[in-house]
Amino acid sequence: MNILKSFVISIFILSTVGCKKNDITIYNLGFKEWSDINITAGGNTFEIKKLKPGATHSIPFRSMEEGGGTISATLDGAIHSQNFGYFTPNLGESYEIMLKDDSSIWINVVENADN
Repeated sequence: MNILKSFVISIFILSTVGCKKNDITIYNLGFKEWSDINITAGGNTFEIKKLKPGATHSIPFRSMEEGGGTISATLDGAIHSQNFGYFTPNLGESYEIMLKDDSSIWINVVENADN
């Protein structure tokens, strides 16, 4: 039984080594509702159906692979997109994405994030 317990603990430790947490927080800074928000980052895909005016949505995740991030979202029937960041399983990153009524998407890297 002790061998099995040691094996399970070893597998857990090896699976988490080098896996840093990432955070993406999306803010709707306007008075209009954004919808069909799709984010890809670090080999993950996230979907948010709607983000009401003034709302915030946070996405914590671990990167499964290396690569850049992309957000696409719909405002007033038009799709808007923006590339951002670079994700890798070995480094944690934090980003703030701000959606505005003029259809702009602002990206802010959060410095000194505790990942």
